[in-house]
Amino acid sequence: MTPERFEVTYRPDNQWLHRKLDRKRYAQLLLYLVIGIFALTAAVAATWPHLEAIRLGYRVEELRLERDQLEKDIERYRLELGELTHPRSVERLARETYGLEPAGERGILQGRDGPARPPAGPRGAATRRAPRGGGHSRGPRRPGASPRGSREFGDAMSPGRRKTGSGGWKPPPNSLFPDLPAPLLKSVSRGPSPGPKRRRERAPAVAPETARPPGRTGSPEDGGRAGLRRRVMVGVVLIGVWGALILGQLVQIQLLDHETMVRRADSQHHHELTIPPFRGRIYDRNGRPLALTVAVDSVYAVPPDYSAATIPAAASRLSACLEVPTELVERRLRRASRFSWLKRKATAEQVACAMETGFPVGTIEEFGRFYPGRELGAHVLGFIGADGDGLGGIEFALDGVLRGEPGRRTVWTDGRRTERESRVVRESRPGADVELTIDSYLQAVAEEELERAVAEVPATSGAVILVEPQTGEVLAMANAPSFDPNRARDFPPATLANRSITDPYEPGSVFKIFTAAAALEEGVTDEDEEFDTFEGRYRIGRRIVRDWKPLGPLTFAGVIQRSSNIGTLQVAERLGSETLRGYLGAFGFGDPTGLPFGGESRGIVPGMGVWRPIRLATVSFGQGIAVTPVQLAQGVNTIAAGGVRLPLRLIRGGGGGAQPAAAGAPPPRGRGAPPSRSAGFAGSAERPSRPRRGCGS
Repeated sequence: MTPERFEVTYRPDNQWLHRKLDRKRYAQLLLYLVIGIFALTAAVAATWPHLEAIRLGYRVEELRLERDQLEKDIERYRLELGELTHPRSVERLARETYGLEPAGERGILQGRDGPARPPAGPRGAATRRAPRGGGHSRGPRRPGASPRGSREFGDAMSPGRRKTGSGGWKPPPNSLFPDLPAPLLKSVSRGPSPGPKRRRERAPAVAPETARPPGRTGSPEDGGRAGLRRRVMVGVVLIGVWGALILGQLVQIQLLDHETMVRRADSQHHHELTIPPFRGRIYDRNGRPLALTVAVDSVYAVPPDYSAATIPAAASRLSACLEVPTELVERRLRRASRFSWLKRKATAEQVACAMETGFPVGTIEEFGRFYPGRELGAHVLGFIGADGDGLGGIEFALDGVLRGEPGRRTVWTDGRRTERESRVVRESRPGADVELTIDSYLQAVAEEELERAVAEVPATSGAVILVEPQTGEVLAMANAPSFDPNRARDFPPATLANRSITDPYEPGSVFKIFTAAAALEEGVTDEDEEFDTFEGRYRIGRRIVRDWKPLGPLTFAGVIQRSSNIGTLQVAERLGSETLRGYLGAFGFGDPTGLPFGGESRGIVPGMGVWRPIRLATVSFGQGIAVTPVQLAQGVNTIAAGGVRLPLRLIRGGGGGAQPAAAGAPPPRGRGAPPSRSAGFAGSAERPSRPRRGCGS
């Protein structure tokens, strides 16, 4: 099983197929749209007459119900009018409402507290003024009449016996019946309805419970059918709006957002899996493996498989097995996703322990990097990250060569992400192997001796570089302190740096050999010329330069052997600052060496504008200038190669042209003009006013 990483991509090689499918879907959508519009129009045209007939039928039913209700109301009003026009009702209404009582035998009604009419005339009989427009005045009550005279009063009030109009009696509005409405009084004046006279029951004083409130039509038993048409129309409108929304959504999905929906569908069912390639191996010059690629298991979990109650216990057990902090495991188990790494590239023991815990975990086979020599050549080899990327040394410099080319595999899944079908689109291409110029035996010796020297001095760091003079091949490159690339994360970042190329420093007296080489090349001196060291004290302006001890007169060869600062600066004064700087550039100081490492320092070489006499003197014996260990090794190798500067080489084969060839043309000499041979000593033997410590090695 090969490790895979899920990466959803949109395949450009299928663009023609997508365009063809898009045109077909577009034509189908237009056809469906036309058919749908036609079907909807036909359905509306076919159903509209039926809906109109239903509407008219409901309207006719409403009008019939309104007519029946009006007839019932008219009949009720007639009964009430008949009751009101009855003589007894009139007498009772007059007595109860206006407080009138019969007055003696004549039956004249009067108030309870006194006469309700003006007193009788001269003849002692009650009189009544005839109404305006003529009419008959009421005469004296006949003998034998009713004691209360209700019949005469009723006869006078009966519109059937007395016609209204010319001379007839009219019931004055709001005189005898002030509480009755005007339409009711008009009905009274018209008289009762024709028909056989029968005893009528008194109409109820209140409306029946089944009567509808004012403003509503139809019978009370219709159950609200009067608003059915309105509800039908509202339903039709809602169905139309719903259909329009669905149609608009279809247009939005199929036409406007078609590309987005296609990509979303592909992301749910179509996946492009990256097949990581086999990373190339690294060997030394003798074929011994320094870095290998092995298959390892990575442990993962599916967070939804864990409940909130089981996460703390699972995190505690799994963190102990995988050697990962408990907080990190618990945080990864609580993620809102269906996949979470617990340990990348775990050991076989860690995987077995995690499986034995009983919690649901899974493994994916990946390619891991293994360094059999552990700390051997760690800074040269570098290390890789969790995703297989080179992060230092040769692993970083030649990552493109060692990595290879990943493959691709297409996977089709269902809605539950279950793989249904897969196809390999492109096989992965393994990375190329690389052979270094490093000798494992010499590398081990150099690291051992460097560790011992750093402990004896003591020093914080150190570097050792072994170079083959005739080819420029680096045989060993050791740095202290070192680290184990198999577990580089366990070491501090400062330990991972290759100090041989990143840390410039003042070389000191070892730099005198380059000044001597320039002097011999320019012919300003020879090995047998004798120099005075001035008892170890030499003045340059206001500065005093000292030797490490008084050395007396020395030949030029003795100056280099005894490491005399004063003798070296006298030769540098003959060379001049411009010539000396030109030779330093020819040796490679101030420029990277070209080794395939990232972050190589250029060193520090003073510019020509600051080369004062004291700067020329200090640079000649290795102070006031900074170089890296590889620059110093390249310069020394140039002298060992007979004055031919060869570029340092670290890759012997399979580097893909990452470094130049072994043989190369010698670099040009310094650009400075030959110094004047008449230059004398710039200084005297005067003792300084304030003694200073010497600048020797």
